[in-house]
Amino acid sequence: MATFGAPQVSTQSDDATTAQSAQVKSVFLVQAITQRGVINQPVRVASVLEFYREFGFVIHPTGELCLRALKAGAVLIVNPVHHYTDISNQNSKQGLRASSVLLEDGIGNTVLGVEAVEVGEGYNNIAVQFFQPQSRKPNSLDIVVSKPNDTSFPKEVINDVPHNFYLNDLALLNQRLSAVKFTLNTDGINLSSLAGIYASLGGGAKDISMITTNDFAGAEISRTGLYAFTDTIDGFHLINFNPQNLLSFALDANMVDFATRTQRQCHLWINETTAGKIVNFRQGRGDYNHSPIDNLQAAYYAGDITVPSLQNSLNLLENISPMGDIAGCIAQKDAVAVWLSAAQLDFGKLGTDVQRIRSFTPTEKDLLYDNDINFIERSVTQGFKLTGNRSMFRDTTKVSSKLNVASLTIFMYRWLKVFGEKYLHEPNDIPTWTKMYLDAKPTLLALETGRAILGGEGKGWLWRGDQDAKNYDSLQYNSKSEVQQGIYRVQVLIKPVSAIEYLVFTITKTNDIVAVS
Repeated sequence: MATFGAPQVSTQSDDATTAQSAQVKSVFLVQAITQRGVINQPVRVASVLEFYREFGFVIHPTGELCLRALKAGAVLIVNPVHHYTDISNQNSKQGLRASSVLLEDGIGNTVLGVEAVEVGEGYNNIAVQFFQPQSRKPNSLDIVVSKPNDTSFPKEVINDVPHNFYLNDLALLNQRLSAVKFTLNTDGINLSSLAGIYASLGGGAKDISMITTNDFAGAEISRTGLYAFTDTIDGFHLINFNPQNLLSFALDANMVDFATRTQRQCHLWINETTAGKIVNFRQGRGDYNHSPIDNLQAAYYAGDITVPSLQNSLNLLENISPMGDIAGCIAQKDAVAVWLSAAQLDFGKLGTDVQRIRSFTPTEKDLLYDNDINFIERSVTQGFKLTGNRSMFRDTTKVSSKLNVASLTIFMYRWLKVFGEKYLHEPNDIPTWTKMYLDAKPTLLALETGRAILGGEGKGWLWRGDQDAKNYDSLQYNSKSEVQQGIYRVQVLIKPVSAIEYLVFTITKTNDIVAVS
């Protein structure tokens, strides 16, 4: 008997385009080098203020890109990245935690201490203070954790901590704190002597210059790097905010593989000095030797932008990746419909503080686009903007090479998986198949209305199953033997609406009239 593994919903994509609505939020999975934040524990942030509270001030260009994306309307799930001496071992993390001793025994050993939840300088100077309780509850203290002169740090107050303090109390206290945790080397002490005490954490350190593309890629066994997102359900997009000095095809390939396996869209930046070298990186030639990626769930972008620096008090200009702004363009189009093109006029403009961009000649633009690379440019009428609608699907005769169609395909993957899970373990019979068709039809009609697919059942889309079968002997798409084994197959055919890439006007002159067609 054939085996198929555990019960599941499978989706696959067939691009049959030869010559012949579930709501999706624009959430991006990103990795960034941050001042604070528990490494490899992704956190969702929806505003600049939330970013500062979770991760502190910007210490690296990846943080700047996060802020630019947030200002433009994107929602991010941020994984703080750090350096490991052995990427497969989380315990090999480089750096020191800030800490402070609160109580010692008579021979200098720490009995009660406090330390940062993570390594790094971002936790230095955190203040831990002990006060008489505001509630006036006897035999207790209030604990206040703050960071003087740092408005980004979220102040935390824990009320009525008992004087008689045990390991169980320690566990409960640490669950309520986000930036520090207390340590206790004996089961049972009295905290009454701490009233009025002010302790400041120090000694935290990490060297962000040691971070490599290997730390961004991570390892599945240790849930580091990309694999910190393994259990993250949300997030339609995976985007590369890596700095200029971390260009790596191996990392790009890992990101595309992860996005494919988790049904997401991957956005990557090629930072090379010339258009020719950008194309060489894409194609794996010249200074590079690799097989080019062929995948509809990914897209490449080229160019850089000049903006005021967030890391310099003089507000000097700096050149950075455009991916933060591109995330904003994608977020704006997703707010309307995920299957639209982010380069559309309504969405494709870069941030208003962009001073200039790397300029490509018309010949270079043709070269980039002919090699599946989108880019940024300056339009006389629109200003600095995103241009292009290419995925990394290499056969440009198929609509899967259109990025907006690729977005629709990923939407369909995700929708059908959630949709199909509702029907697992239902009776595998004609009434269930009919119910399934009727349940799916409103979403397909919404896609039609939303200009994702061409209109008309049987013309723009088709749900090919056996919902109209009279009995098991009249099945047309499924086989009786597979139905008896618990398998039901449906083919969803769609004719996607592509975005305009080439607009051609022909002006025909006559004697008296100029006709435009």
